[in-house]
Amino acid sequence: MDRFAALFLASLAAIAAAQDYEVGGSYIDAPPGVWAPGHGPSGESDTPVPIPPPPPPAPKAKAPLTVQDWPALVKRYVDRHSEGGAWTTRDHGGKTWRLKLDLILEGSILKTDDGLYVGDALFVTAKKPDHSIDIEFTVDLSGDGKVAEYRFRKIDGKSAY
Repeated sequence: MDRFAALFLASLAAIAAAQDYEVGGSYIDAPPGVWAPGHGPSGESDTPVPIPPPPPPAPKAKAPLTVQDWPALVKRYVDRHSEGGAWTTRDHGGKTWRLKLDLILEGSILKTDDGLYVGDALFVTAKKPDHSIDIEFTVDLSGDGKVAEYRFRKIDGKSAY
């Protein structure tokens, strides 16, 4: 039995030596947040230290608006101000119109000022009698792409003024 006891004690000594993480005379660092029993950051803790979550990704910079964004911005403006599928607005004379967007004239878009672009959109009345209305929109592309103003240009092909 003495051989068995000697083999047992030698095995325990080998296990104890392996727990020191020693390889070639230097210690191997445990992965962050993981500690061997009794080998915590200050030597007294056996509980693992939680790994902090990675920082959130930095917000991506928004691409500047271009003249190609103009039609979508006008459509968005009309859609946001529409009720029941029609946009209600007033002309310069005070007449109320319920309109549906028919066509955006992309070839009419021009730069008027620093960041301001103006162009035309064609509308039709939502109910009879049928009317065709040309409205000029001014959109500020230097910021969030807001419609700065709009004005009636033509009603049934005749000047709105």
